[in-house]
Amino acid sequence: MCWFEGVRLMVMVMKLLNAAQQH
Repeated sequence: MCWFEGVRLMVMVMKLLNAAQQH
């Protein structure tokens, strides 16, 4: 299991949340 995959997913979610907040 690669921990980097989880980190990448978290970053994507954070970006989505940021975009939602800006909108």
